[in-house]
Amino acid sequence: MGRHATITESVESAEAADAGTCGAWVAFASPLAEREFVDEDGVRWQLRRGTLKVPRLEQLLRDPYVRVLHQQGTDLREVPVEDRAAFLALIRPYLKGVRGPSAHDLTDFVIGEFKDDGHRSLLFIEEHC
Repeated sequence: MGRHATITESVESAEAADAGTCGAWVAFASPLAEREFVDEDGVRWQLRRGTLKVPRLEQLLRDPYVRVLHQQGTDLREVPVEDRAAFLALIRPYLKGVRGPSAHDLTDFVIGEFKDDGHRSLLFIEEHC
């Protein structure tokens, strides 16, 4: 089996491809679309099948042993345990369908739960504009 690019390598590749032209399309890695993610330590994560329901999302966000990653374009950051309640308050209206892409708000969130070979969970949240 071949080596998979880490998210850091994918982001660096996308940034290098960006010509800096305002309004130009910039492609970036989407672990949710690719259904797998290789972290900076080389751990391979596989997307779990099925739609991630809001109660499961809330459970994962409360679990300090679950790593939570938030990607917005090429920016990827870890959401610390102490910031998760506020982060959930921000994204919950989008996930429950109360808010969504509109003429005034083009933001949307796509979420997925990944598992590694040790059955650990990783929550990945992509923010789309």
